[in-house]
Amino acid sequence: MFLSAGVEKQSGFGDKGGSPPLSPAGNAVEASPRGEPLKCGVKNVRGVIDDFGCLSKDLLAENMCQSSDRQARHSQISPSQPLIAVAGDDVVLPCQLEPPVDAVQMTIEWGKPALNPRFVFVRHNGQELQTDQNTAYKGRVTLSIDKLKHGDVSLNLSKVKVSDSGRYRCYIPQQSKEYFVELLVGASSQPDAKLAGLDKASSGVMLDCKSAGWYPEPEVIWMDGDGNLLSAGHTEALRGPDDLYTVSSRVTVEKRQNNNITCRVQQKNINQSRETHIHVPDDFFVAPASCVVPVTFNVIFCFIFVLAVAIFMWKNKMKVPTTECQTFLEDLGNKNGKLDEELKAWERNDVDDCVHMCLHFP
Repeated sequence: MFLSAGVEKQSGFGDKGGSPPLSPAGNAVEASPRGEPLKCGVKNVRGVIDDFGCLSKDLLAENMCQSSDRQARHSQISPSQPLIAVAGDDVVLPCQLEPPVDAVQMTIEWGKPALNPRFVFVRHNGQELQTDQNTAYKGRVTLSIDKLKHGDVSLNLSKVKVSDSGRYRCYIPQQSKEYFVELLVGASSQPDAKLAGLDKASSGVMLDCKSAGWYPEPEVIWMDGDGNLLSAGHTEALRGPDDLYTVSSRVTVEKRQNNNITCRVQQKNINQSRETHIHVPDDFFVAPASCVVPVTFNVIFCFIFVLAVAIFMWKNKMKVPTTECQTFLEDLGNKNGKLDEELKAWERNDVDDCVHMCLHFP
């Protein structure tokens, strides 16, 4: 029996000059002087699979560590393409026995070598073992009992995360076969584009585009209203503690017949693309400045400056002696004060006379 898909590779123990016998998990088996195996690398007695899938002593009776008089076989099958998923999806990691046999009572191990502990799901004697299961997968992994009856030991993984990406190992000790599945979980988000400012050098408008929450790292492209690519600056990418990327890009656009600009963020490996559109009004574009204006301004400024200097010098030449000017101003002020007092007194007298006449009028 073997697992479907991929290319099968086998290694065995030959006659004279061959390699030491292997357990179904691929472990070297220590042989006695008679050539019989003595032990298989077991780390505990709780029925938990060790680093290579070999089980504890209570499973030895099930011929999981075979004697050297039976040729040990250890097959590896790997898919050619990774399994692609988007964060939040439910996925199925495929693993099928061929020919199909009832696997309900078989020992099934799903693991991820990069994890510690590495066990994602372990089933033994019809029961799920959760002792050494990685906590990141608790409550998210299941097997279908109906499918197990037909040799389908595929793992159901719900609500996948970016951290779930990696290589998974499906191992059936009774079959001495292991099957590897590569999972790539991607993430994407909607970008945001906005006006960043004016570029006076080119009389253009600068636009910024930013998008967070991507995995793997995406690329940013700009397009005009006709779908033509625009030349943009270097795309900045920052990777956060959650392994998600934030990308940003800036482009300078000049006035054209169609000022509709598109910012697209895409990741081809996970077949994800998000885009946003922005329209730049014609009024935002600055007309090229003419050199006549600054030259005219400089000429006028110089003329006013020269005129002010000439007037200042002329006033100094026509200036009256200081003492005579001060005396004249003082006399003028005194006379003005006397006139004010006489005017006020006259007004008061007129008012009093008017009141007196009104009171004595018959």
